[in-house]
Amino acid sequence: MFLCSYVLISVLTPPAGCYEFEVREQQLASSGLDVQSCLHFLHYLYSSWLRPQSGLCASVVAEVVKSVSCLCDLFCLAAHHRWVLEALIPLHTLHPIEDHITQQYIILATCKALATLRLAKQEVSSALSEGVVHIVEGGLKSGQVSVRSCAVQGLLYLLQGPPEDSPPLIILAANYILKYNDGKSRECEGHEVGVWEVWVYLVEHYETLPDPTLPSTALHMALSTAASVTTTPRLLHQVLRGVERLVLVQQLSSNTVEVIFKLVMDLVLNGTPSTSIAALPLFITALYANVKNTTELDAGASQDSSASDPETLLLVMEKLSVFFDRIRVGYPHEAGVVAGLLGPCLLDILPPSQILNKVITEYISSHQPHPHLLASTLFQVFEGAMGESGEGLVQEWVLLSLSNFTQRSPVSLAVWCLTCFFIAASSNRWLRAAFPSVQARLGKLDARDIQIFCLAASHFRQSLATEEQKAKFEAVFQAVATPGSPFQELLDCIQD
Repeated sequence: MFLCSYVLISVLTPPAGCYEFEVREQQLASSGLDVQSCLHFLHYLYSSWLRPQSGLCASVVAEVVKSVSCLCDLFCLAAHHRWVLEALIPLHTLHPIEDHITQQYIILATCKALATLRLAKQEVSSALSEGVVHIVEGGLKSGQVSVRSCAVQGLLYLLQGPPEDSPPLIILAANYILKYNDGKSRECEGHEVGVWEVWVYLVEHYETLPDPTLPSTALHMALSTAASVTTTPRLLHQVLRGVERLVLVQQLSSNTVEVIFKLVMDLVLNGTPSTSIAALPLFITALYANVKNTTELDAGASQDSSASDPETLLLVMEKLSVFFDRIRVGYPHEAGVVAGLLGPCLLDILPPSQILNKVITEYISSHQPHPHLLASTLFQVFEGAMGESGEGLVQEWVLLSLSNFTQRSPVSLAVWCLTCFFIAASSNRWLRAAFPSVQARLGKLDARDIQIFCLAASHFRQSLATEEQKAKFEAVFQAVATPGSPFQELLDCIQD
């Protein structure tokens, strides 16, 4: 009975993730299907079936409504969308309310049709508009969560229309979200996701809300939901991405962003691995927004002067320490994700010269279980520092830190750390090109490792500007060199 409808929908349904117009046109051309003729036929057929006096059984009506809901995505004429409203609004009144499946498709189809007509700036009678609002309102009050979920989705369709048509919808949405937040039980993941989508859209696009406390109340609920161990991954992702979007579009005050930052910082530091990784994008977004607010205390303050202020620098470094803390306590896959973001974030927020001490300290630390990941951060920060202040500053830091590296055990770890250290501090592009290979050899020590170590160390010594620095460099290795050790081989190489 519905073969034409199903063939049409299956042909026009694009592959997952692909919604380009050209793809649909190619599918039409290859199928040889006359879409307009099919739509005309279905419109004529369904018009007769959906009349109150048609006498069709409820199951057939349900299938017709379901088909119409799908076809709404294919209609190209305003008359077709207007017909959907004229046919389904009366049906909603006459059809048994116990038929929840049909009711939810009526909600989706009418909301799609009205939203499309409004966006196309087509005139819609007040009776039809009020009828759809009444349908949505009834759906939100339904005892069936599936019907409420469709009503929430339909509400989102309508809210994306012209603002002048939205006041009654805003009241509906705001009241429902507040009522939802007051509830203690959670019935359906899809319904929760839909509620958070509506909340984010309201806060982002509508400055005046019926209840001014709605943004803060819902925000508190969102972060509480994110912190709950019972929150599903899909819901967690939706909530965090929603809050992140509001931070990005600057719809939240600086004080609110500060509160968000503190709460999400706790999620990153103390959350489970899945929660920590999911909260990381919001943490970074809030970090950038928070630092921006901190460094712009007055309109005339420049970024450089703010960044050089000791108190501001201390506050920013305290926030950036969350990255290092999570790398230290996280699993390898977590640490890899965080470390991959660490270098760019450090260089974006602070001058390289201000973060050398912190990065070197973390790299040297014996409590750091992932030194190979910190080596990449060190490499990036050294490169930024040399671009900002030249090699002199980096060389001074290397000389100050050498004795800490030579005392590490086992010797293979000390040699590896020093090799990465010297390569990161080098401006020689051929030596720097070897960094990924050296980084991957953590825990290994053979003739090749010693050879690269001696090469990198010798090159670093040659780049030192004064004899005093060179003597200090040699003295560090002379203090720990023993016959046959890699440090002794380095001294022999230098003397030769």
